[in-house]
Amino acid sequence: MKKLLLLFALLSSVLIVCAQELTITGTVKDSKGDPIPNINVNESGKNLNVQTNGDGNYKITASRNSTLVFRGIGYTTQNIKVTSNTINVSLVESTTDLDAVTVVGYSAKKKSELSSAVSVVSGEKLNDVTSVNLATLIQGKVPGVVASTASGDPTSGASIVIRGAGTINASTGPLYVVDGNIGGSYNPADVETITVLRDAAATGLYGSRAANGVIIVTTKKGKNGETKFNLSSVIGFANPTMGNFSLMNAQELFNYQSTFFTPAAGVLNNDTDWWDLGFRTGMINNHTLTASGGS
Repeated sequence: MKKLLLLFALLSSVLIVCAQELTITGTVKDSKGDPIPNINVNESGKNLNVQTNGDGNYKITASRNSTLVFRGIGYTTQNIKVTSNTINVSLVESTTDLDAVTVVGYSAKKKSELSSAVSVVSGEKLNDVTSVNLATLIQGKVPGVVASTASGDPTSGASIVIRGAGTINASTGPLYVVDGNIGGSYNPADVETITVLRDAAATGLYGSRAANGVIIVTTKKGKNGETKFNLSSVIGFANPTMGNFSLMNAQELFNYQSTFFTPAAGVLNNDTDWWDLGFRTGMINNHTLTASGGS
């Protein structure tokens, strides 16, 4: 009889434990409603961790009335009490500026760990300008950086001066680093971020080549679980800039030449606008189709 009672008590405790364990499923999304992959989900106080898949779905076993912790890079950690088998979560992007990662030199650092003057421009802020030149794209977007064009030619590239003219004979242009490669090439449509190192601390990373400042270009890369196609079509117009420069018309030229000699009066019968004939409005067409993904 004692053995039966003991067996009954043991079975009852097992049933109670089983009843307290729940298999929980759900989806983790961001504030825009898009699924978030690689979000860590675990029961508070336990070491078991699971991650959301490419569709933001997860599955975990936890005790009833326990707390699930959802955390991921760039999102605010959220704690939710277990009350049912389905828990869908919407995470909020973290806006802590000091935790933002900045590409510096050959690595990435948090802004809170930097002592140098660093400015970061995202690729979204570069889309308001129709140009294939980096200097034109960042013009007016980075404090302490002067991007100017010495010529009125609409096809001429702009020059960038970050720390002023530090030498007489050598170049005053900054050092360009593309994805860790000094002087690398890139497509402006593929730029993810542009980081500008504006003070002398940049020489500790790149040596004397960084005396005029450093512009670090980071291009877009594929992300795990995401396949994206992006079409960018830009059409613009370009006109030469002459400032206050102007040309004489036929009468003005006749009056000017009359101070030196007597020109033929027939020249007044032909008043040609040579400037209008020599230049016209140019068109800029730039079409880019990209595909990215990762596994």
